[in-house]
Amino acid sequence: MPTSGRASASLPSVAIITTIRSVPNVPLHEQPLFAKLVPSLSRTITAGEKSRMRERMHLVLCAREDDTFYLENAKNVSRALRKPLGFMYPKIFFYPSLDVSLNEAMLYAYAIQEHQVQFLHRTFEDVQYAREAWLGDAMRAIDMRHVAVARPAAARTSSKASAALADNRPTVVSRRHLDIFEEYHPPQLRAVGASVNTWLLGAYGTSDGASTDASGAPLSVGSGGGVSETRRQQTVASLVACARHVISSYDDAAGNGKAAGAGTPPPRASCVAHVGKAPVPAQPTTVTSVCKEQWCVMRRRPARAHLPLAQAP
Repeated sequence: MPTSGRASASLPSVAIITTIRSVPNVPLHEQPLFAKLVPSLSRTITAGEKSRMRERMHLVLCAREDDTFYLENAKNVSRALRKPLGFMYPKIFFYPSLDVSLNEAMLYAYAIQEHQVQFLHRTFEDVQYAREAWLGDAMRAIDMRHVAVARPAAARTSSKASAALADNRPTVVSRRHLDIFEEYHPPQLRAVGASVNTWLLGAYGTSDGASTDASGAPLSVGSGGGVSETRRQQTVASLVACARHVISSYDDAAGNGKAAGAGTPPPRASCVAHVGKAPVPAQPTTVTSVCKEQWCVMRRRPARAHLPLAQAP
């Protein structure tokens, strides 16, 4: 049952975001979303969490706008989720590319007004979680500042998952991440075929951004993107350095604001790497702070509205 008043305000709210891609000639209930992720979420989120957070869990599904299977079955997806995930509010959005969907979906979740989302969980449709209570444990670890990025024990079952080791594990961050940054991850990462998780872990000092994560699991900077490995490594290194500078500046400004009794947070930032002819966002911006290294530029822009391109009826 929903809780009201002061107790309700203290309950956490979480958004679970995943991309989905239909498998040809496979019925809805056998698609990875329903064969892997949904049963695993239902089984490993505890009864207590389901009860306490019934109105505070959001499931955001991201599909390509040319995925005709999910376009035709959008309403069926919603119906099929009601029984196993009756404690969640699901939405499905369609994008021209799954590469842009993660940032847009995260910003959508961040902007939810009712029961403001405190935690953002990136996962995958083929994930199976290793144990119960992982969600509560991840939120507590972040709340207590033991970690900035929680990585629940989980395994991906798709053969394609081995192509990017760093992106094999789901992650949980607090909304503070999007209080600091304009995007969940710098768009340049996708442009050079680099791993989002490598940047995320490196940004918060969980790893050096290129070798291992906190558990000792190997990280891969990425592959593909039509760029050389040297340029990819340089781009990731510059974006990690920029992110660390941004986080440090945010923490310093937030600390100074508290000391002065001010309630205005620092402006959100977006990191852009300049490595040779590395691509940069097309929108003109004003550079207000430059990292010590010339290849690391922090650009600040006013917060802007981010809306998914299309929503299923």
